[in-house]
Amino acid sequence: MAEPNRMAAAPFLDDVEISISVRFQQIAALYPSRTALVGAAWQPTYAELDAATNRLANVLISRGGKSGDRIALLMRHDAPLIAATLAVLKAGRMVVVLNPNDPPGRLKQVLADAEPASIVTDLSHHNLAEQIAQKNQGVICFEKQLSALAHNPEIKIAPGDPAWLIYTSGSTGRPKGVIQTHRNMVHKVMRLSRGMGLSTEDKIILLGSPSSGQGTTTTCCALLNGAALCPFPIAEKGIAGLKEWMVEKKITIYISSASVFRHFARTLNDADFFPDVRLVRLGSETATANDFAAYKKFLPGKCLLISSLSSSETGSITQQC
Repeated sequence: MAEPNRMAAAPFLDDVEISISVRFQQIAALYPSRTALVGAAWQPTYAELDAATNRLANVLISRGGKSGDRIALLMRHDAPLIAATLAVLKAGRMVVVLNPNDPPGRLKQVLADAEPASIVTDLSHHNLAEQIAQKNQGVICFEKQLSALAHNPEIKIAPGDPAWLIYTSGSTGRPKGVIQTHRNMVHKVMRLSRGMGLSTEDKIILLGSPSSGQGTTTTCCALLNGAALCPFPIAEKGIAGLKEWMVEKKITIYISSASVFRHFARTLNDADFFPDVRLVRLGSETATANDFAAYKKFLPGKCLLISSLSSSETGSITQQC
């Protein structure tokens, strides 16, 4: 059976009274053979990602607890982290993404405030997870759950249920946790999908950490529209190699903070060009005239620039095209 064309997912975006998990399962059923994630060592299709998230979700449910429990994720900025995020949501739990580049003191501070039932980690961060885990917090290794049952857990999740606990940077004092519900995130995806004209043909770069509002929104915009999400570990690698990687992966949508884009533009040469990029979305802080000049210089004339201001507490405050 042929998969629907690139705009087939659009009708679903009118319904915000739906959980992220149900929306993702609808997309996985529509586009099972499309690539969902373009990671360093794992590029699952939507069907493969759906099965992987079911496995971890079933493990989380089997460990007891209840819907709404918080689950912390301490993993590398790569495809397995995205799979773990979806698994937590499918299990009816709330996601708390930890940034492994933060000092252990800040990680412990977040854990003490969030009080997650468990920490899901990968092999490269297992020792750190054991080090920072608090009393009665189990540590689950993602790679060791690949043989678990892959059936859909079918947990009932209401649109108003909590999905993420996102912590602010702490620039004004102690980091504060901000709760995002399923409904809030689906509404954001609906609004941004229309504004950016998202389709299953898009390849969307993920530079922002999934511990931030920008990272969570970018993730959902891709995976709730049948697009390919392409995480690049900028905190680990820096800007080095990003130019070549974007051209190789044929990235169509670039999303980052204005300051990251500014730093990236400074590394480019006059001959550098990104012919596949059709949209640039800059957020978090004010874009400058120099940012606009870089966009005009290195991106094709068909490319749209969207500049937005946002915060973890409020989400998008204003947006200009």
